[in-house]
Amino acid sequence: MIIQKLAVREILNNKRYWGFFILNLCIGLIGFTFIYLFRENVTATLEARAKTLLTADIAISSRRVLLPDEDKKINDYLKPLIVNETKLVEIYSMAKNIGADDVRSRLLLIKSIAGTYPLIGDIKLSNGKSIDPELISKLQDDALVIISKEVAEQFKIKIGGELKIGELTFQVSHIIEDDSTSSLRGVNLAPKVYIGQKQLDQTKLLGFGSVAFYSQYYLLKAENEIADVQKKLFKLIKDQGVRVQTPEGSSEQLGRVVNYISNYLGMIGVVALLISCVGASYLFQSYLYDRLKQYGILKSIGLKKSDLILTYTLIMFIIGVLASLFTVAFSYFLLPLGIGYLSNWTNFEISLNIDVKMIATIFFIGVTINLLFGLPVLFKIFKTKTVELLSNQLISQSKKADVLSYLPAGICLWGLSVWQANSFFIGGIFFIAILIVLLFVVLVFPLLFKILSLRLSRMEMRKPISLIFGVSLRQLSRNTSSTILSILCLSIGTTILCVIGQIDTTLKKELSLDSKTERPALFLFDIQDDQIEDFKTFIKSENIELISDPNPMISARLVKKNGKAVERKTEKNFFQTDEAERSRRMTNRGVNLTFGAGINSSEKIVAGREFLSEQSDVAELSIEKRYASRLDIELGDTLTYEVLGMELQGKVVNLRTVKWTSFLPNFFIKFAPGFLEDAPKTFLGAVKRSDERSLIETQEKIVSKFSNISIINVADIITKMLTLFEAMALAVGIMSFCCLGVGLFVLYSILQSQIHKKQSVFALQKISGMSRSDIFGTFFMEYLLIVLISLFIGNIFGVGMSFLVSQLFLDGAFEINSLFLVVYNSIVLGLATLIIFYSFSSHYNKKINELLLEQ
Repeated sequence: MIIQKLAVREILNNKRYWGFFILNLCIGLIGFTFIYLFRENVTATLEARAKTLLTADIAISSRRVLLPDEDKKINDYLKPLIVNETKLVEIYSMAKNIGADDVRSRLLLIKSIAGTYPLIGDIKLSNGKSIDPELISKLQDDALVIISKEVAEQFKIKIGGELKIGELTFQVSHIIEDDSTSSLRGVNLAPKVYIGQKQLDQTKLLGFGSVAFYSQYYLLKAENEIADVQKKLFKLIKDQGVRVQTPEGSSEQLGRVVNYISNYLGMIGVVALLISCVGASYLFQSYLYDRLKQYGILKSIGLKKSDLILTYTLIMFIIGVLASLFTVAFSYFLLPLGIGYLSNWTNFEISLNIDVKMIATIFFIGVTINLLFGLPVLFKIFKTKTVELLSNQLISQSKKADVLSYLPAGICLWGLSVWQANSFFIGGIFFIAILIVLLFVVLVFPLLFKILSLRLSRMEMRKPISLIFGVSLRQLSRNTSSTILSILCLSIGTTILCVIGQIDTTLKKELSLDSKTERPALFLFDIQDDQIEDFKTFIKSENIELISDPNPMISARLVKKNGKAVERKTEKNFFQTDEAERSRRMTNRGVNLTFGAGINSSEKIVAGREFLSEQSDVAELSIEKRYASRLDIELGDTLTYEVLGMELQGKVVNLRTVKWTSFLPNFFIKFAPGFLEDAPKTFLGAVKRSDERSLIETQEKIVSKFSNISIINVADIITKMLTLFEAMALAVGIMSFCCLGVGLFVLYSILQSQIHKKQSVFALQKISGMSRSDIFGTFFMEYLLIVLISLFIGNIFGVGMSFLVSQLFLDGAFEINSLFLVVYNSIVLGLATLIIFYSFSSHYNKKINELLLEQ
């Protein structure tokens, strides 16, 4: 009972302080919580819409037509379980508007449908109707095409206009108003159109090796469990390249773009929470230090140490609950802003939902993190002897045990980092980087300040430089605790913001068309084997320059590794990192092989040797480094691939990196010459950059001569990627500024605490006749030095972290954005100056007796 009374009395008697404490904790929690709520709402909405997005209960898809025995097994098993089914074939192809003044060719995603599509969901047309079986039946009989609004805008075409797709001319019958089957926009290669499956054959687009996707959709009877059906289908289908999708898996795939964004935003949320907790820890420590004598008296009159600890533990618990409560309420109003941002990348509504699970998670984090950072300070004080407490003294020297007491908080933050990044690797790197900054500040600066203090003690007060500078340096070096915490908070915030700015510059440089890396203007695919000689002759006659000879592409699947059969990896129901998910997808997917000697300008061998000049008995393999790591492939491993029913074994002789942003025809797996030349294949080509008019003419010539060849405009794709990245960078940048804002608020909190302690100093300075300008100059210089030191550390570590990220994820591309550094450092200095000036003015203007009485 005494514990509850003391706790309530402490809170009520110091309402202003605890209100300020709650605000400090709330600011960090809000950044973290907002991202958590944002992601959970997206996930919940995608799960709710998953069947609509998949268009069925279960779907089977691959890059090839199912073999007769596979099709029979599937149909025999599913026939008694389903109520409806349909098929879909998707293929990328060039299309040309016919009869228009401005004839133009564009890449489209052709979706050929039959029967009933979609089985679940709705595709609304501009005339108010929807795609139904009657309209789909009409598409089978007539050369009609249903186009999206994007296609209508790109081709400047209306209903009744004509599009030539492959060898067939289609008439536009309808324009889509809303498509419930559409996923997140992201970086799509092309907009889509719908035609009948019977008409697809007449286009002559489906040649051998064409990049086509074959899907079968099924609507199950209500009593059937989708997960059980999926497991059975996995057993029936041995080919890892054949995917069996459920609504849950579909929603995960469709939400990948948003997940990537929210994962990195979540990391910044963790930083904001960390900075806030460091500030809260300082405020709590300062509060307890001011009451040392009171605790000594309570212990003297018989109050147990355990009762005091429990009292303040209860206070921290109550404060954590209140901070979490205010955070949830505030985030409820902020969340619609994030949902509005997400709507720019989806074409469906995201519901606003804060359920009991979310609230419980937020309260758990808010209370736990508060206790983990507060209790070490509490134990340090209450293990002090009573006589030391009564004399209002405390041995402030840190011991190993004091540092170890923060280990649970560190483990908690590591767990939050991994959880928010959804990756042990990325979360671990992020946490270690922040830990290095923290350890550098905490371990190095106390030693530096000790050395500085000793040297200053041997100098006159007016040295070095001036009285103002000399006094400020002495105050800086003697107030070690507050100085280090201020530097820590600001340096971590500026580090994260610096990383964002540098990565933004690096990525834009990589994607820029002015890059020194050789990059094509047009990317050609689906060049058939029987066309290749005619294609080469045509290219030469038309003076069209290719970057290199067309590269062969052969469809295959990995069946054995070191003689052991490769088994299909299934999804896990519990927490799965992004790395594990990528490994699963890479293992299960079909692969495209190529063959040839040497490497192109975008590749670099990083381990092993080049192919032998003479053909060996065993095929030699070159594997892309990241692909090898995801499949746990090493030099010397033997891999067996199946190509049209025939197995071919190869030995890995080198690992190479690939600059994928070059947009050259690159492959994960490359065979040495002499083994795959007779295999059925298609070819990829890349046209060199030239002026826009020449590229348009080149595209029209190729499409007119070879209608089956599809062309991607590299500049368009780069523009889309830059647009997506800029949106991501904007979101991450805003959160980074919020993170820095938390650091500045913590600086303000520490300033208020320090000024409160320095009020007697201000009074004595006034009495001694020091002018306002001298007093302010001393105060201003002290905290300006803190900000400058923080910026220096943040810039150094931020650039260093950016370089590390570029080495690990961007193939070593790195460039310092000096303009960004100048701008954001100036902004931080300006904001910090305002905070320092406001904090000083609010206390200095008090009368001398007020300053002495409040001390």
